[in-house]
Amino acid sequence: MEISVIKNNGFLIPSDPYQAEEIESLPQGELVIEHKANRNAGNHRRFFAFIRTAFDMQEHYETREALRFALIIKAGYVTQVVSHKNGSVSFMPQSMKFSEMGEEKFKKVFKDVIGAFIAMLGEMGSPISEEEMYRIVEFD
Repeated sequence: MEISVIKNNGFLIPSDPYQAEEIESLPQGELVIEHKANRNAGNHRRFFAFIRTAFDMQEHYETREALRFALIIKAGYVTQVVSHKNGSVSFMPQSMKFSEMGEEKFKKVFKDVIGAFIAMLGEMGSPISEEEMYRIVEFD
């Protein structure tokens, strides 16, 4: 069963009389609606285009995946993993899967990753040319 509702002043209301009947037939006290915001696939592709561009602008990381992981971690989207043996801490970047992150959060992560890359270049002592800065800013 698929039901369509409209958000109006903070409430979900049936979109038509048929939908009202369908809603009335739903069981009481059970979760019946789960909303997942759509992700923009084009924006996701732009993120990976940025990673390719960033990779070409640096010499430290040997793979794009390593750079991507480092930038996500540097941007603060990280999970700490503590070893059961000696308590040492490792860091894992948070997943950017469509099913785990909505579009608004993805946009924020993307913007923060761009900022992390600019900061990273400065920490590496790699000056950014005006042309390179324009290439980076085009993604923002």
